[in-house]
Amino acid sequence: MSRKQELPWLLERIQRCRSCGQEVAHGSLSFLENPFCDNCLNARIAEAQSQLGEIRWHTVGRYMELSPLAPQRPV
Repeated sequence: MSRKQELPWLLERIQRCRSCGQEVAHGSLSFLENPFCDNCLNARIAEAQSQLGEIRWHTVGRYMELSPLAPQRPV
């Protein structure tokens, strides 16, 4: 097998953030559950907080979920 034939397989194994494209060093299962790097995840949480106002974290099984503290008004 030539080097050119190996390259696409190698690129499929590199996990990249779905937002910025930076390589993510999480395990495969962790990446499937959260395909974002830590920087983009924090930015997405901050964006949600700016749109929703006060938020709270609560546990759902093995996961953390955020929800707004105040009810949202229709725009």
